[in-house]
Amino acid sequence: MDAYSSLVFDKIAINDLMRSVVGRLRKQKISVPDIIDQLNAKGVAVTRAKFDDWFMTRPDRDTTAPIAVFNALLDVLFALQPQIMTATELFSLLIATRIPINFIQEYARYFPPNEWNNVLKAYGFHQITWNDTLIGRDDITDVIYEHIVRHYNKILVGSAGVGKTAVALQVLRRYSLHTGKPTYYIDMRQTTTFMVLLDQLATVFQVRAMGNEPLLYRLEAFVKHHAPCLLIDDFQDSPSFSLPQFMAYCKTHFPAMIFVLTTQLTTTSYPELADHISEVLPLAYSDNTSPAYHLVRRCTLELGVAQIHDHDIRMICTHSQGNPLYIKMMAGSIVRNATVDLQDDIVATSVTQLNTVTQTLLQLMLFANIQLTQSFIGAVSPVLVGIDSGHVGTYLQQLTIAGYTTVVQHDQPMHVVSNIVRQRLQPLITETQIIDILRCVYTALSQDNDVLLSTSNTSERLVYRTDLPIVLYFTEDLLTAGMTAEAAALFCIWHDAFIRHGLVAEAIQLGEQCMVALAATSHMRVELQLVMGTLYSERGLTHYSMTYFTQLRANEAIHTDGYLRARIAVSQCLIELENINSANDPQFVNMCDELVVAVTYFRNHQLFAWQAWTYHRLSYMYFHIGDLRNSHEYNNLAVNLLRKLTPSNWLSDAMRSRGLILTAIGDFASARQHLEYAINAYKDSDQVSEIAQSYLRVAVVDVLEMKIKSAVVNLREGVQILERIGGLKDVLYSIDIYCGVLLAQGGFNDARMLLQICDQLRHERQIYRGGTFDGMLKQYFAFATNNTEIVPRDLGLFMPNQNIYEVVAIMRRQLMTA
Repeated sequence: MDAYSSLVFDKIAINDLMRSVVGRLRKQKISVPDIIDQLNAKGVAVTRAKFDDWFMTRPDRDTTAPIAVFNALLDVLFALQPQIMTATELFSLLIATRIPINFIQEYARYFPPNEWNNVLKAYGFHQITWNDTLIGRDDITDVIYEHIVRHYNKILVGSAGVGKTAVALQVLRRYSLHTGKPTYYIDMRQTTTFMVLLDQLATVFQVRAMGNEPLLYRLEAFVKHHAPCLLIDDFQDSPSFSLPQFMAYCKTHFPAMIFVLTTQLTTTSYPELADHISEVLPLAYSDNTSPAYHLVRRCTLELGVAQIHDHDIRMICTHSQGNPLYIKMMAGSIVRNATVDLQDDIVATSVTQLNTVTQTLLQLMLFANIQLTQSFIGAVSPVLVGIDSGHVGTYLQQLTIAGYTTVVQHDQPMHVVSNIVRQRLQPLITETQIIDILRCVYTALSQDNDVLLSTSNTSERLVYRTDLPIVLYFTEDLLTAGMTAEAAALFCIWHDAFIRHGLVAEAIQLGEQCMVALAATSHMRVELQLVMGTLYSERGLTHYSMTYFTQLRANEAIHTDGYLRARIAVSQCLIELENINSANDPQFVNMCDELVVAVTYFRNHQLFAWQAWTYHRLSYMYFHIGDLRNSHEYNNLAVNLLRKLTPSNWLSDAMRSRGLILTAIGDFASARQHLEYAINAYKDSDQVSEIAQSYLRVAVVDVLEMKIKSAVVNLREGVQILERIGGLKDVLYSIDIYCGVLLAQGGFNDARMLLQICDQLRHERQIYRGGTFDGMLKQYFAFATNNTEIVPRDLGLFMPNQNIYEVVAIMRRQLMTA
């Protein structure tokens, strides 16, 4: 390829290599159409034009096949002729197609180990063979993988530390590579009931409850649609939650779910499951060609020791009896102390040889009964161990090399403590150490008193999608440890992040626990009531929200604390809107007066972000009653002030509201511009709840512009997110938008019926659209029904008395097939 080429893929090398391969097959009278037929038979739909474009022609086009298609092609080629390529040629093809380095070891199965490893060494990839290859596990990995790709679930049994999880992870990595689908991990140590199982599945699938719909229904729909593949690790068998019961339950409710399950049961525990069970045996350790011998060598090399005496290797192999976990720990112990007695409790012995930082990080992971992400550990490490997050990976790697933890790669690396390590070491952690850990975690996560506005180091280190549930977990741990005030404070600090990332239901549950535990005289009680009122409002549970705000209004502190009074006004105003229809309503006038007083307070105390946010609330209140002029004026004040400050979520919110106002005014081009700005800002921080709301608002613009195909796409994006995170207000809003889609498609009767159902649902739950939205919907209804270009048709989708779950299911199905 030209040294100055701007192409990502080396199409010249791809074309040359593939033409050579096809030429070799032609000698066996196998042509390109035959290859394409084999791909189609595997379920990979590829046309001749696309095949040529990807592999055979057009070196000027910077494109090639997706990884899943590329893998299927290799399977076909090597099935047609096992020696179709040399290892060197395949490696050159992998480089030309830019296959990620982490995946390269998956292609070793096409060649003898020596040939493949020699090629890796020639390219300088020594480390990847150590990190990604399971020594001595090729046969069982191949057997399990072949079952999984045929959708046949497997159970791995074996003694603790023998490598069941490692084998399962290797299978899932291969599955993900060859199918292009994500895989999931569930730690079953604390799972003793099917209700807990459902909660865990909801967490890993990022599915949230919606209203009062049973979570099981949401999960069944997700599994049916996505057919996910999981590692169900360390299943704990009990009379009320036995392995046969679990298998039957999954077969009944989640027949499309594929999984590899690990457990310490034996092959004879349940004879009726014998076809599903495979035993992971210890590594052979008889001589210096055995897998155990090579594993010892690998461990010592990873620890930086080039040479180790054969006597020590044989001693490790003998004492470990081929158990990979013990091999790692014994190798580490001998490297650090050549006189160590391997007959002692090696788990307890080897941990004392770790440095203080590594021991403390291990204690953090032992204390937490969930998997911790590397980003979360990095966020708390400056306070916990005095190490910057950028250097914590070195210490975590030491724990992995020594066998204490396993790294599970999902959205980001998660560190799982080996079960045998947890059983031996967790009881050794003292109450004092637990309190110290919790206090450090609390300090790290509460260094800023307002995560909503801050750009703190702690906030920036966290990956909210995976780390916010961990924040919730440690907040609950603070409660359990009796640190109630700290738990309430942490909860209040992070509540806005919970809202923006779709964790409102979980936050409400935890918040109620804090409310019960918190002393009536605690200074945090008022703050907690304010947060709970806000959370219930976001969830669309108006009655519960008003209960908390009523309690706040009755508190004497509101008369002396101007900051509290101003924030109550800002938070409560949207709840008050539910019963307001015009600017003359006394309640509306009173709330506007309170917000104006709040603006004055924030301005006088130089709380300019809060001042701008109050302008934003005033803007929305005027929008609600249809006063677009005042709404636009206050929105300008909010946006202009926020632009002068540090960029924050509030600027994105105000820009989205401006898009809404411009939509009502009829300036659709500007509205779309502001809404797309908001979507991009929310995507940068992965605020799933806000992303969904923004897609819905873009869909409104599409409907009003009669761009129905685009409306369906944007509405589908929003609904798919809401399907995971819930949120009754937004779900009802999506139904209103779908009414507009039906009207544009001529489904007048269905639109009328759907609108009637939606109005009834809104009335029952006291969630109203407001005058502006009601007016827009009526005007569009009149426009569509009087438009002679729209041909009426009866779709027969909606019927009276359908509940919200049935309505959403129909809507989603129609959007997916549109």
